[in-house]
Amino acid sequence: MNQQSIRVIFFDLGDTLVRAKSVSPGGVKFDWVQGAKEVLRELRQESLHLGIISNTASLSRKQLLKRLPSDFSFDIFDGDLILLSSEVTIEKPDARIFRLAISKAQHLPDAAVNLKIDPCNCLFCGESLEECLVAQRVGMVAARVQLHPNPDIGQLASHLREGGLLD
Repeated sequence: MNQQSIRVIFFDLGDTLVRAKSVSPGGVKFDWVQGAKEVLRELRQESLHLGIISNTASLSRKQLLKRLPSDFSFDIFDGDLILLSSEVTIEKPDARIFRLAISKAQHLPDAAVNLKIDPCNCLFCGESLEECLVAQRVGMVAARVQLHPNPDIGQLASHLREGGLLD
């Protein structure tokens, strides 16, 4: 395995995987960003570990799920790699949340059996330039995606392959 190969991908939620579609008395409702659902499925088939680093205000996971698309499930992500600001009490772009993500990736059950996971084996994918720069500052690889005018999240896996970052 290439030392620079990506083994863990952390995604932001809002404007990366999902986008606001309407506001109701229960709060903002979200829909999938075009291509996001498919790229998650594709990356999971690559045997990559998937996680989330997202600012969720004071929303509990249950409250958040009510706002996300009805077919959204946290089950596609590794449970230990889901870092919601409402649960870890750190918000992006604070570098501590990215360091915590790296630490959790390094303690995955298969990390002890296989090769060590270094920060350079972790990728953060989000739409915020500032958050991507902080992720890079702590040693992660970062992929900045755009939502407008045409979402490009669906091309993530092919770009990682073309860049030699996937085995």
